[in-house]
Formats: sequence, structure tokens, C-alpha cells
Amino acid sequence: MSKSDAHKLAEVYVEQFLNYGDTILSDLKTPPHTLKISDDKTSAVLDFPPQDADGFAVVLTADHHGIVVHAGKLSHTHFDEGADVRQNVERAFGYARDLLSPKMRLLERRAGGRPYWSGTQIFDGHDWQSEQTTGLFIWSFFGRRTSHIMMNRQLPARDS
Repeated sequence: MSKSDAHKLAEVYVEQFLNYGDTILSDLKTPPHTLKISDDKTSAVLDFPPQDADGFAVVLTADHHGIVVHAGKLSHTHFDEGADVRQNVERAFGYARDLLSPKMRLLERRAGGRPYWSGTQIFDGHDWQSEQTTGLFIWSFFGRRTSHIMMNRQLPARDS
């Protein structure tokens, strides 16, 4: 992809991201957040910080790579399939919305206090089902290993 094509694609993603997010972010029930937009409008970052010790950050980024939703320090999911930018934006916001509710949780495995593996899980009404996992190739093998389950409660869970 040429530099000008990447720039145009980034502008499309950011425009759709901001248009779709405008209504959501103006709602008084929207959890605390920050929105940063680059001067040339080719990237935007929407950050929902954790609201308590059991929570985790949810960050959405829009640029020429599409939309990426980050959960915690390691987990991330890309929304860039196909040519339907609007649908990718809607799916990313829906995923982020679920991450901000008790419908989803984040499991992190740490070595030496640093995450080396993380996975998002969704509650199907009976059990927790794995949604997505991310892991590092290189990590502190000899560090003390721990597991942590984190959950946000910034929004109520929505029905499937």
C-alpha cells in the first residue's frame, strides 16, 4: 500500500470512527474517557481507563490499519476485515462496550509481574468462553508466575 493510499484509508477509518462514536460519547451514561485525534486526522485514540482495582483499560485506536481494541496491557483485537469500514467500526465499538461490562473479563498470566499471555472471555449465560488470546514469544521464564482475572463494571451487561 502506498503512503497516499494509507493516508486516505486512515482518514476514512478515523472519520467513520468519530462519526459513529460521536453519539455514544455524548451520552451521559458513557464511562469516563479521553479522545485524542492527530492534527492530520489520520489517527484517533479513545481511552477508557479502569475505574477500580479489578478493572482494566479499554482503548480503541483508528488508523490506516483499521480499528484495534486493546484490553489491558497485552490483549488486542483487530477490526479491519473487508471493505466495509462502517461495519468494522460498529463491531469494534460493540466489542469495547462488552469489555466495559461484566459480560466480559480479562485473564492475564504474568511472570515477574509482567503479562506474557492474556485472553478475553465472554459469559454465555452458563460458562466463560474464550474469545481471543494474545501471548508473547519472549518472556521472563524464571519470573514468579501468577494469574489475574479482571473485570470492568462501567456499563451493565447487555443481552446477546
